[in-house]
Amino acid sequence: SVGFAPDGSEPFSRGQDSKIPCTVTGGQACVKKAVKSITIGVRQTTTPGISPWLAFITVFKQFKCGGSLISDQWVLTAAQCISPQEIGDTAVFLGVQNLTGPFPPVVGLRVDKIICHPDYSNLTLKNNICLLKLSTPVNFTDYIQPICLAAENSTFYAGTNTWLTGFGITSNLTFPNILQEANVPVVGNNECQCYYEDLT
Repeated sequence: SVGFAPDGSEPFSRGQDSKIPCTVTGGQACVKKAVKSITIGVRQTTTPGISPWLAFITVFKQFKCGGSLISDQWVLTAAQCISPQEIGDTAVFLGVQNLTGPFPPVVGLRVDKIICHPDYSNLTLKNNICLLKLSTPVNFTDYIQPICLAAENSTFYAGTNTWLTGFGITSNLTFPNILQEANVPVVGNNECQCYYEDLT
């Protein structure tokens, strides 16, 4: 999950930080983080609620992918992770921090609807985006909050760092039990257009 300020002016990062509320289109409240410390590299994060938008997506009760809560009933994820034919076996868990130990109350919900980009290609991974509609709206807590999305026509500059969080595979080819975070550079708009010049 990656977060940017609502106006798209600069990415926000996390470290030992505090939550800053902001609003997105339609007045929906969301959360970004204020930076107090930055660490380069990958590390475990044990602070509950550090990425309250993180969605843990399972298919057939097995971890499939991460996603980002973008409202009280919608999760944004990658199309490569989801098959609309598996909707009855897809679930989303919110508030997950540690898969094995004590953690804040986790909310698990079924998925009612899957909307993937109509031009998604599993060969090139172009248009790699899906929306999952949760079976019921989720109640926001300190550990479950929607992410702030970039505003339309936002510009992102190469070299600015931001944070990723998730349970994805690590460098030693294992899946972690504790939420991981990594500080990475943003790929700027110009560089992105060079790599994907046929995309808009």
